[in-house]
Amino acid sequence: MTRPVSRRRALIYGLAGLTTVVAGCTDNEPAETQLEQLPDHAEVVVYWFWGETCPLCTDQRSFIDGLQDLEGVVTVTKEIYSDPQNQAVYEEFLAEYEISRAGVPATFIGDTYWLGDSPAIRSEIEDKIETCLAGDTGCIPPSSLIDY
Repeated sequence: MTRPVSRRRALIYGLAGLTTVVAGCTDNEPAETQLEQLPDHAEVVVYWFWGETCPLCTDQRSFIDGLQDLEGVVTVTKEIYSDPQNQAVYEEFLAEYEISRAGVPATFIGDTYWLGDSPAIRSEIEDKIETCLAGDTGCIPPSSLIDY
C-alpha cells in the first residue's frame, strides 16, 4: 500500500534539501547507532524497517539488500523488534507520514511508503527509485527525519 505525502509537504521536503548525516543500523552494528556521513554517491535513500522474526521481512531482505548495489542508492535498515532506539525512530516515521496502522516490513523513499511485501510493492519501489534517480523532487526524506 502506498500513500504519497501531500503536495505541500513534498514541496517542503524538496526545498529542505538533503543534509549530510543519517544514522544507519544494520544487523552487525550495535544498538547505539552513531551518525555517519552519507556516501557521496547517495542520490536515493531507502529506509527499511523490519523485525527479526517477521517472515515477510525475511522474504524481502534480499530484495532490499540488492538495492544497495544500485548506483546512487543507499539503504538504511533498522530492526525494530529488539532495538528500542530503532522502534522510536520507526514511530517518528509513522507520525511524519501520518500512518495509523503500523507493521513491518515498512519501506520509505522520499514522500512515499510501502507496508508489507509483494511483487507489486517491489515493482513500485523499483519504479520510485528510477524516478528519483531521474531527478524527481518527491525523493528527499522529510527534513524532520533526515538525521536517521
